[in-house]
Amino acid sequence: MQWRETPKLLNYLAKTWLDEHKERFVFCWADQHLHCGNRETSRAEGAHSVVKRYLQVSTGDLHGVLEKLSLMLTVQHQEHHAAVSAVCNRTPQSFRCPLFAALVGYITPFALWRTFEQKQILNRPALHHSCHRSHINSIGIPCYHIIKDRIAQNQILYQHDFHPRWFFIRPPEDFIQIAPRPILNPITIRTKGRPRGSKNRQPESSTVRDASQFEKSLSGSSAMAKGTPATKPRKRTRTGRYRESKNRSPEPTESSSDYCDSLEDELMHQEVARLFKSHGNAPPLWTEEPDLAGMTRATRAYALRAREKEV
Repeated sequence: MQWRETPKLLNYLAKTWLDEHKERFVFCWADQHLHCGNRETSRAEGAHSVVKRYLQVSTGDLHGVLEKLSLMLTVQHQEHHAAVSAVCNRTPQSFRCPLFAALVGYITPFALWRTFEQKQILNRPALHHSCHRSHINSIGIPCYHIIKDRIAQNQILYQHDFHPRWFFIRPPEDFIQIAPRPILNPITIRTKGRPRGSKNRQPESSTVRDASQFEKSLSGSSAMAKGTPATKPRKRTRTGRYRESKNRSPEPTESSSDYCDSLEDELMHQEVARLFKSHGNAPPLWTEEPDLAGMTRATRAYALRAREKEV
């Protein structure tokens, strides 16, 4: 309505552009031909800007222009190969589904994201319309109608559904992909293990394998051979001394037979029992045994002193 006041402009647009060139830029006609999304001249203008950035001046000779253009193309090829290598080794989480299983690593991310956008239309009924194949004819990417049919038939998207323009490595013209067998994640099987409240149970995210049956038997036999568990090492205090153990050994008695492994042990425990009862004032046990008085120099000297005291 607002353009009725400018009839000259409307006549100019109708005669100069719409009557002769409407099939080249109006979507309903342009989308019937393959253009891969290039409807404007902005990319050509961007390429022209890059060329001027490398040339810098407009007064260079032909040799200098050729060298700078060669340098520009070399740098662009290196950047392109580096970008393609980085993209091939990266898989977005949105594409980790059986529908895109045969496409990852072969189709460029731009085409995959455009396909993912078409898949999202399935969840928005307001955008549904009849299929005119304009999307696949103009861009070379499956539309949401094809995706809907593949999901209903429990099938996947194949590489030959895309135009060769969207491949990392261009395939032959008569390329048709055979339906691959998808590699699915292994099924998690819950075995008869320890209960959920057990302290020795491995968490679900752990990568440590469960012990085999022979390993369990070996660990059980080693535990039986050891008997009591090893005592914990004594802790040091702030001054560096070891703390005394709370569980002290029982007082030795003459009637205890646990320690009498030999005759020497029996004599030692008798000596300790005498000293304990007398609070350290009892004479040595060998002083009451005349046969033991001359065993060593210390015993002979002690016996000599005892005789001198008696006299």
